[in-house]
Amino acid sequence: DQTGPGNDLVRLLEQLKQKGFVMGIVSFVRKTRLTRRLDTWKLGDYFRCAVTPEQVAEFKPSPQPYLKAIEDFHVPAKECFVVGDEPVDMLGGKRAGTRAIGLPQGFYSRGELEEAGADSIITSLNALPSILLQ
Repeated sequence: DQTGPGNDLVRLLEQLKQKGFVMGIVSFVRKTRLTRRLDTWKLGDYFRCAVTPEQVAEFKPSPQPYLKAIEDFHVPAKECFVVGDEPVDMLGGKRAGTRAIGLPQGFYSRGELEEAGADSIITSLNALPSILLQ
């Protein structure tokens, strides 16, 4: 909880917000802890919703948490993107009807994310705007 986001992430969130993107979080982290992190890091204003396991009957790789976020956005699923670093993110996002963008950064490889359905792979969050703005 103490490390917080890097400056690159904060700049990216600000850039996407300025361009009118609506953002949310689907996380295995419990709601109370996630809320505390977002408050501590002053990131809460960037996200319209945060979906955690206690809010839905099934979680990743089920599409349920993504569908809940999409419902909160009031945007068609085909206009949404899921960005994640695990195969369950790609699977859940695709099952919910979104585009899935994989960001391999540790446990899972590019190949594993592609196999799970990633439409695009990025190696840095800095590459995200160019994909979202296509």
